[in-house]
Amino acid sequence: MKLNSFGNKEKLKSEKLISGIFQNGKFFVKGSIRTCYIENNFGSNRIAVSVPKRNFKRAVDRNRIKRLMREAYRLNKSKFTFSKYFDIMFVFTGKKLPEYIDIFENTAKALAFLSSKL
Repeated sequence: MKLNSFGNKEKLKSEKLISGIFQNGKFFVKGSIRTCYIENNFGSNRIAVSVPKRNFKRAVDRNRIKRLMREAYRLNKSKFTFSKYFDIMFVFTGKKLPEYIDIFENTAKALAFLSSKL
């Protein structure tokens, strides 16, 4: 697998697992990104992203933010090492459309926090 790829094995798709993250997982906030996580035994980190419809009515805006968040994760993931593997849910909590650099920095902070704390 390429270093900066984001393949299907890294995507968290199961509705059951995602709801388990919210029910049993831990969370923290870095900037406008809320990060929920729970340890997994899968062998790699898996992520999902979400943008609430309450804050962004237009699907175009929600999809753009999700695309930016996935790209920021893809570029930042190789900079950090993890001793454990996690299922991670990134939720954008801001009220206005973000710039890419803000999402990139907040995602980097979230990954740094996860890799250093755990």
